Amino acid sequence: TYFEGKIGGGFPNLFLGDFALSRSEKNNYFNFEFFHETINGYGLNESSKGFFNNETNLNLDGTINFSQNFNLDFFGEYSIYQFGLQSLSPVFYSTNLQQGNLDLTTNFVCSDSLQLYGKIDTEYSSWFASFIPTSENSSLQADILRFAFAPRLGLSGNAGIFTCYFEGGYDLFTSTGNLDSIIHRGDLLYYMDFRFGDFLLSSD
Repeated sequence: TYFEGKIGGGFPNLFLGDFALSRSEKNNYFNFEFFHETINGYGLNESSKGFFNNETNLNLDGTINFSQNFNLDFFGEYSIYQFGLQSLSPVFYSTNLQQGNLDLTTNFVCSDSLQLYGKIDTEYSSWFASFIPTSENSSLQADILRFAFAPRLGLSGNAGIFTCYFEGGYDLFTSTGNLDSIIHRGDLLYYMDFRFGDFLLSSD
């Protein structure tokens, strides 16, 4: 197990924290990272007028081996960014962005010639702007949300002269904000080949 951390600060309102924790065993591994930085009051100006920046990041990845034939890889990330506009806009004083994603991949070896695998990818993002309290334009659209979800499942085989794989997937994408939309999509893939010496016959 390994841990590393840094903490910093400054005048007038600066703070920084950066930490990492990881562990590696014979069959399992994980790594966790955290970072945060905040700066308030650029040039001794008021942060409430948009003179600030904030950033936070979380990361996690690793591998879990349940057995010699079955494992799971994972990766996750989440971040928040807040940017002060420093009185450059008569309507907004800051913009805010949140992003996150999670990826899972698993493999199961059924036999020497057959393998089952699966994968799930998810993504999320949200953008919004903070209005100046005295602004008369608070009816403006200031929120945008995106979400994507994509699972996949496949089977592959190899038996001497014969190789094949079959894979199916589904994609979901949603969006709200300036353009509201939702998209569904599915696909099926396959590949087969026969090898006879230097001769190859394939189909996909």
